[in-house]
Amino acid sequence: MDLSLLEKALEDDSNYNLIETNIQEIKDKKNNILQQLSLDRVLLKEYHKKLKEYMYVDSIEELKEGHVLRYINLNNLDNINLSASVILCSINMNKKGIAIVVKIFNNKHITLFLDKILLFKKFSNSEKILLNAIKLLNK
Repeated sequence: MDLSLLEKALEDDSNYNLIETNIQEIKDKKNNILQQLSLDRVLLKEYHKKLKEYMYVDSIEELKEGHVLRYINLNNLDNINLSASVILCSINMNKKGIAIVVKIFNNKHITLFLDKILLFKKFSNSEKILLNAIKLLNK
């Protein structure tokens, strides 16, 4: 493991939420959220595969502009779909709640309300390095 990359990951304040966790806890949390959707076994496995490098987001403190996200819209529980990857552009608060503006394909932007979606954030390179270091330390 490159120690200079680990040092940069430790200095990055946005990684503070990972210090108290590990890869297994992140996987368990993600699994528990997906299990609550009562998906059939095949679809559940497919979502786990697609979300392999993602973590469930339950707090806006874990988000910053530029993060790669995927989400599940909870407005129609009869037709649950995992979105394609989107890029976080901004976080706003208004009368309707906390909203995020994301960029989808063709440079189009859409607004999503956090209380209407399940949100998953892709691990950054520094987060991957930090999680691997934690994994090695826990052995």
